[in-house]
Amino acid sequence: MMTIIKYILLISAAVFAGYLISGGYQKNIYWVFYSGFALLSLSFAGLAYFTSLKRFSLLGILVNILIVSMFGLGILELGYVVKSYFEKDNKLPEMSYSYAEAKDSPDAFKKWWDHYLATLRKVWPKYIQADTTGYYPFVAIPNATAKAFDATISINSLGFKNREFSIDKGNVYRIVAIGESTTAGALINATDLPWPVVLENILKQRLDIGRPIEVINAGFPGYNLSHNLHRLRDDILPLSPDMVISYHGHNGFKFILNSLPKVGTKDPPVYRYRPSWLLARIEYTIKIFRFRKNFYASVPESGENTAEPKHDLLKSKYARYYKQLIGICRTHHIEVVLCTFNMSVNEQSPEDVIAFYEQGHPVARKKIRANKAHNEMLRQFAEKYRVPLVDTSPNLDGAYDKQFIDLVHFTQSGRDQLAEHIFPVVKEIITKKFGIDKKHR
Repeated sequence: MMTIIKYILLISAAVFAGYLISGGYQKNIYWVFYSGFALLSLSFAGLAYFTSLKRFSLLGILVNILIVSMFGLGILELGYVVKSYFEKDNKLPEMSYSYAEAKDSPDAFKKWWDHYLATLRKVWPKYIQADTTGYYPFVAIPNATAKAFDATISINSLGFKNREFSIDKGNVYRIVAIGESTTAGALINATDLPWPVVLENILKQRLDIGRPIEVINAGFPGYNLSHNLHRLRDDILPLSPDMVISYHGHNGFKFILNSLPKVGTKDPPVYRYRPSWLLARIEYTIKIFRFRKNFYASVPESGENTAEPKHDLLKSKYARYYKQLIGICRTHHIEVVLCTFNMSVNEQSPEDVIAFYEQGHPVARKKIRANKAHNEMLRQFAEKYRVPLVDTSPNLDGAYDKQFIDLVHFTQSGRDQLAEHIFPVVKEIITKKFGIDKKHR
C-alpha cells in the first residue's frame, strides 16, 4: 500500500512539475521553468529508486531513460548559460550577416540586422534631414559627413553621396547612377566603395574615348523609382548627363505586388527567446516546418515562389514609372540603361537559407516573388521599348554565401561584381556613340 502511495505522490509531483515547466516556458518566467525542471528531475529520481528493473523492466528502463535525458538536457543548458556569460560583453562576429558563419545560431542574423539598423539610426541624423517639398521621405544635408561602422559617408555641396563635381560638365562624358541604398552603398569597411565608384574606376582603366568619363552616384537610402523620377527632373537634368543607369527593385516592390497572385499565409514565425535555448530551437523548427507546409499549399500550382501574374506586368505601377523614366531620358537625349535587381535568396535557394534571412526580413518569401516578377517585367519592358537591359544576376542573384550583408545589400565583392556586369553594356553604348572600338584592357 505504501509503495502505491509513493508512486502516486511521485507521479503527481511529476505532473505538477510539468505544469510549472509549461507555464514558465510559455510566459518566459525563468525561475518557474527551472523550479519545475528540478522537481521533475527529483520525481524521476524517486521513481527510479523505487522501481526494480527486474520486476518492472519496461517502467524501469523508461524512467532511467528519462533521467538520463533530463541530466543531458541540464548539462546542455548549463553549458549554454556559462558560454553566454563569458560572451555577453563580446561584439557580434564580423561575419554575423553571413549564412556560412552564423547558420548554427537561428537568431544570429536578427541580432546582426538589429545592430545594423541601430547603427544607421544613430548616423542618419548627421547627413539626412526632413524634406520640405513633399516629394521625398527625406533628403541629404549638403556638405555633411558621418561615420557608419568603419566607413565614412560624405555628402557633397549638391546633396549627392559623391565627391565634389561641377554642374557644368565641360567635355566630360557624364553618367548618373540612380537607385536605392543598394546604389548609394551600404558600406561597412573603410575601404568599401559604392558600385558607381567601382564602375567609374573600371571605365577609366579600360576605356579611352579621348575625354574624361565620370559616374555620379545619385542613389539614396529609402528612395524608390517614384522618388528618383522627381530627383531626375529637379537635380539630375541640370547636370546634363549623357547616360542614366537605373538599379531599382526592393523599395518599389509594392508597385508590382498587386499584379501577383495572393498567397494566403501569415508572416513566418519569429524566433522567440525562452528559458530553454534548446527547447526554443525545437519550437522554432516545428513552427518553420508548419509555415513552409502552409506556404506551399497556398502557392499556385506553377510552383512555390513563382511570379505568375494575374495582370499584365507591363500595366503595373512599376512599369508605368519605368516608362516615365525612359520618356524623360529620351526627351532630353540621354542614354538610359536598366538593370535587373538581385537578392541574397531567390526561388532556387535552400529552405534553411531563406529561413535564416527571415529573421531580419519576415516577408522575404513575398519579396522573392516580387523580385522575380520585377525582373521579368524589365525583360518584357526592354524588349518592347528597345531599352538596353543589363542582366546582373550571374554570380549575384541568390549568392548568399559571400555577396550580401543582408537580403539586398552587397558586400564589396558584390558591388565589384555588379559593376563588372554593367561595364560591357556601357562600353558598347559609348564606343558606338563615338565611333571607336578600344580594346578592353
